[in-house]
Amino acid sequence: ELDSEKYASTSGSEEQMTVKPKKVALRRTSAAFGSASCKRVLFIRHGHASHNRSLDFNNEKELDARLTSKGHEQIRQAREKYGSLLNSTELLVMSPLSRALQTGSLLFNLPDNSVPCVALEVCREELSTHQCDRRRGLEEIRKDFDHVDFSVVSEFWPDESVANESSEHADTVWNTHFDRKAYDKRLKKKVFGTLRKGRVVVWKTWVEPTEELEARGDALLNWIWNRPETDIAVVSHANFLYALFNRQARDLRSSTAPEYADARAMSKSWSNCEVRCMYVGEI
Repeated sequence: ELDSEKYASTSGSEEQMTVKPKKVALRRTSAAFGSASCKRVLFIRHGHASHNRSLDFNNEKELDARLTSKGHEQIRQAREKYGSLLNSTELLVMSPLSRALQTGSLLFNLPDNSVPCVALEVCREELSTHQCDRRRGLEEIRKDFDHVDFSVVSEFWPDESVANESSEHADTVWNTHFDRKAYDKRLKKKVFGTLRKGRVVVWKTWVEPTEELEARGDALLNWIWNRPETDIAVVSHANFLYALFNRQARDLRSSTAPEYADARAMSKSWSNCEVRCMYVGEI
């Protein structure tokens, strides 16, 4: 479970109780922040991966799902389309799941490109008991992505063992979530099904509570805002990105017509290798 106290807002003081504390927000244009400074952030969903093809999310063969040839082609097309935006990126942030690390590395031509890149658990996919959302141990992943900085990977989790886990104790975060299904009534239970070798297979999965997923999104925005870079890219996953954007869109739905239109656009689902150029600042 996320350490919410670690990223709680500290704006304001007892002497300034009449002043509304500012919060970090996500908007579609820099004009939304007026004359105040903001940062440009590219949010990117990973390319098409094997679990997107099979839809067999709970099959152990899909553990830490990797990109397909279709995913590689999507990345090539995205590089052509968004080259100028990608080239101005000062920091690349990636989920530590392999498909996100592959997407970021290929999209930004790493390790040949010198852009700094870090892995953060906070932007990994919505926690579930699906095998595709379970990563390999960091010890193993580091070998495949030795150009990525994993030193702050567990920044927002209180369990420091994440950063030191070994292959035989792979994915501390996923394992802890899996154990929660036995006692935590807040976890949402969902039913999935697919065809496996010609027969229908149905299974249940226990999903991270929405409030925890949205809290992770808020944590990421605060982390981005406190970084020195002004052009940042984030490679993540459909459900995490949807929760992050939908959480921000709720603040706009009761506002003016243009902002309501922004809210509708922000609440759309994500395609594989989709890129959205957004702005982060204080309001």
